[in-house]
Amino acid sequence: MDTESLKIKNKIKTAKQLLGLTQNKKHTFYEIKKHYRIAALKNHPDKHFNSDESTAKFKEVNEAYVLLTSDFENKYDEEETAQDCKEDDNCNKYKYGDIFSAFISSLMVGLSNTKIAELNVILTAVMDKCKTLTTGMFDNMDKSSILFIYDLIMKYYTILDISDERFDGIIKILKTKMKIDDVIILNPTISDLFDDNNIQVIEHEKKTYYIPIWHTELYFDMNEQRELIVKCIPKLPEYIYIDELNNIHIDVRTRVENLFNQPTCAFTIVMYDNISIDIPICDMEFKTHQTITLHKRGIPMINTENVYDISERMDIIVNLEIIL
Repeated sequence: MDTESLKIKNKIKTAKQLLGLTQNKKHTFYEIKKHYRIAALKNHPDKHFNSDESTAKFKEVNEAYVLLTSDFENKYDEEETAQDCKEDDNCNKYKYGDIFSAFISSLMVGLSNTKIAELNVILTAVMDKCKTLTTGMFDNMDKSSILFIYDLIMKYYTILDISDERFDGIIKILKTKMKIDDVIILNPTISDLFDDNNIQVIEHEKKTYYIPIWHTELYFDMNEQRELIVKCIPKLPEYIYIDELNNIHIDVRTRVENLFNQPTCAFTIVMYDNISIDIPICDMEFKTHQTITLHKRGIPMINTENVYDISERMDIIVNLEIIL
C-alpha cells in the first residue's frame, strides 16, 4: 500500500472512531448521518460553554461526516434506509432521544422548572415523527418560549432528527405565531450582508422601520405596552457560519492541485453567487489543515450604541483542508 492510500485509510479509520461506527463494515448514508447527529449533539460547543476544546472536537466530528459521505452521489431516502439502522448493532447502544434531552437541558440552564417543562413538552412533540403539529399547541406559550424554540430549530437543524417537510411545517407554524406576537424574521443572504445598502425597510402596523440586517436581534418600541422584535437569521451555505461577534467562518476542502490551477496566484472561495474572496497562494502553508484569517474584511461589527454604524468590520476566518 502506497503512502497516500495509507493516509486515506487512517483518515477513514479516525473518522469512523469519532462517529462511533464499526470499522470493518460498509455503512449506508443513513447510518453515517444517524451517528453524526449523535456525535454532534454530544460534542456541540454550546453544550460545553464554547470552550476551545469542544469547538475543536465539534469541528473534527463535522470533518469526519464530510469525509465519510463524500463518496455518496445520491443521499439515500431515510425511509428506504431506516431498516439498515435496525440491522446495525451499534444503533442499539445509542439512544438519540436521551442524548438530545441532555443537550437541550444544557441550553436551558437558568430557566425556571415550569418553563423547562413547558419547552420539553413542545420539543418532544416536534421530535415525535408521528405527532401532528398544530398552531394550537403554542397558544399558551409566551413570546420568549416561542423564540427559544424557533432559534433552537433554526440553529441546530442539521443535527436534529427531523425531516425537511417537518422542519418546514414547524417553522411555518412558529412564524405564524410570532407574526401575531409582533415578531418579524428576516433571512438575509451573504450578499445582502455585504451590500453597501444593507438596511432593510419594513412596514408594520402602518409604521416604517429601518433594519440593519447584520444585527441578530433588534427591539423597537411600538407603544407603552408593546414592542416589535426583529430577528435576522441569515440564509447560509452549510460550509459557512457566523459567530456571535459577527466573524464569518468558512470550512473549505480542496485538492492540492486545485491551488496550482488558478488563473491568478490566488485561491478563490465562492461565498455566494456574486460574493467571493481571494486568498494569495503565498499566504498558505504546505500542510493539510490550517486557519487563515482575513482581518476586517467581513460584515459590519455589531455596535449596540449606534446600530447603523458600519465603520468597523469583522474578520473572515477560513478553515482550510488541503487534500494531498
